[in-house]
Amino acid sequence: MKLPRATGVLIALLAVLGVARCSARSEDAPTTYDAAIAPPSSDAGLVDARVTADAPSSDSARPEGGQPADAATPDAEADCAALAPAPSCVHPAVTAQCDGGWCFIPKGCFIMGSPPCEWGRGAYSENENQTTLTHDFWMKQTEVTQAEWTALGLPNPSGLSDAGYGDCVGASCPVGGVGWFEALAFANKLSEGASLPKCYTLEGCSGALGQGMTCNSAKGTSLYECNGYRIPTEAEWEYAARAGTRTAFYGGDILPLPNVTDCAPDPVLGAIGWFCGEPSGGRVTHAVGQKTPNGWGLFDITGNAFEPVSDAFEGLGYGTAPRTDPLANLLIADASPTTPVRGGLAWAWSTLARSANRHQVSIYGKGPGLGLRLVRRAD
Repeated sequence: MKLPRATGVLIALLAVLGVARCSARSEDAPTTYDAAIAPPSSDAGLVDARVTADAPSSDSARPEGGQPADAATPDAEADCAALAPAPSCVHPAVTAQCDGGWCFIPKGCFIMGSPPCEWGRGAYSENENQTTLTHDFWMKQTEVTQAEWTALGLPNPSGLSDAGYGDCVGASCPVGGVGWFEALAFANKLSEGASLPKCYTLEGCSGALGQGMTCNSAKGTSLYECNGYRIPTEAEWEYAARAGTRTAFYGGDILPLPNVTDCAPDPVLGAIGWFCGEPSGGRVTHAVGQKTPNGWGLFDITGNAFEPVSDAFEGLGYGTAPRTDPLANLLIADASPTTPVRGGLAWAWSTLARSANRHQVSIYGKGPGLGLRLVRRAD
């Protein structure tokens, strides 16, 4: 099945990164992004409480779904593997079935979140959870490019910041600088052009699409059932990004560093994504499709531009009970002004590119490196 293209996206950045480390003492979390690594964000919020060696470690002293403080034991990594839950269903076979820039993702179940001892994980926001998706879907093989964005007659919001980081500019570069409401509006515009139903209802909008458009609220009913274009739910995004893997990246495990915000080469991540430890990476996004794709055939889903999802952000994760087609109904407004972005960023550190990593961002923010990827129901 050949599908159209494009997409828009999301927001400012986060301020505090939550991390649990099992075999070494954690340092205090940074309170802001280093401007040399990622854009500063005045409206970024708390993503996760970072665990330290001095934090309380009893179950009664931590939020539901949280993880205890570091266990600095020699066999921590072995214990970590033993703690990881096994799914009660079978993940479908992972093969690349891509056509016209879109890849087929079959329905199935997986373990969402990160194992307790994954280096760089959020202490409370990444608890593991069995999640089942009951609909096949198509996912765009790359992030929406600037050529695909401007093909709809929209101005190109991409570019560099005054500090020199930001979006590469070119037809094959991912579009950047797009707000979350603009991502939804772009998906609706694609649906309208293809005579498909719009998946979102946007209310109280002001400003032009591609020039900082914002809205008072966004609604979507039964997103998994909608046959138009949309951004993925958080569950769809992680299921597609993992491609059947349980490691930090779809290519393997992350390389631990002295600090989570260090920029150093990672041989696994360097083969599949762009990040600040990539020697040839620079401080900009890169033309799509240059690294090794995952098992479904998806490029750049681990490190290039941030990709928005439709869910509201929940700092305590997803709970522990099995879920089916979670968060199918969308209602985002002033009462819930943050959502997650996924996939890492070309000039940020390696832990942000992990498959389970979640960023809390303002629905009203925008800035360099904020791109998007689209999905559409396939069955």
